Amino acid sequence: MSKSLDSWVEQAHQWVFNNYTYEGHRSFYIPAGNTPLPLYRYWEESRPQLLSQCQLIQIDEVLEGKKSNMFFHFFEENLPSWTSKLISPHENYHQGDAALLGLGLNGHLGFHEPELPEEVFFACVPLSPLTCKNLKLSASAWG
Repeated sequence: MSKSLDSWVEQAHQWVFNNYTYEGHRSFYIPAGNTPLPLYRYWEESRPQLLSQCQLIQIDEVLEGKKSNMFFHFFEENLPSWTSKLISPHENYHQGDAALLGLGLNGHLGFHEPELPEEVFFACVPLSPLTCKNLKLSASAWG
């Protein structure tokens, strides 16, 4: 457990570094949201060489409406040096080697909505009312 924000960022980056160096991982699922922002700021400032050798896989996307592509825009704004390494959900599905994740507000990882079976690992789904409310999306949004 990290005792400070700097410690958390260091531990998260070290985890990616170790998976890259010792496990040979070259693709990482990364989330949008406030939790990983300090790590993304660190990557923007330090420009770690290992990221140039990796693919970053965007976990979620809003597919329709005024906020369509909102998560890609999040990465354009917060991880601009690495968006060329980003694989979006609009592209063909790509299975990653490792995932850097945090729990969502309603207890899900990514858009794995609460009512979906556990074995679903990639899908376009109607978003739950709570997800729509938290993201300020229309009640009929899909992700």
